Amino acid sequence: MQDYEKERWFRLLSFADHYHFGSLWYLRETLLKRRFVGYDANSTRIGHPGVSISQNRFNSLQDTVKMLIGSSRRRGRAFTATGVFPNSPPETKTYFQTMRPVSVLPEDFFPQDGAAPEVMRNDHKPHLTETEKAGLKKMLRKGGRR
Repeated sequence: MQDYEKERWFRLLSFADHYHFGSLWYLRETLLKRRFVGYDANSTRIGHPGVSISQNRFNSLQDTVKMLIGSSRRRGRAFTATGVFPNSPPETKTYFQTMRPVSVLPEDFFPQDGAAPEVMRNDHKPHLTETEKAGLKKMLRKGGRR
């Protein structure tokens, strides 16, 4: 993607401003393998849900959005949200690990060379509920301690 195209996408993303704290996303496996140190390089999954823990706006293409990675299994300290997937019962829990957030760049939200972006909006549940947001804030303030 050319620099001028990245700049256009960046302006659109900045204008849309949907990537703040509590917004829900799908993170493609290719992104996680590249950005998440120690991630399973042999994984054949398509991706994982992600939740933004960022409070700031993008100011440049080098800024990042911190996201927690979701899983169907609790591993260590985690924040719990329900109803994240459209084809699962609404009470199905997703656990977002609080230990190591992944850093997402603005360009990860952009479609690259005709392919889908590596970070895609969760259209089924775009944001945590207010109760879930309060629980996530509490968990992060405590440093992930239960």
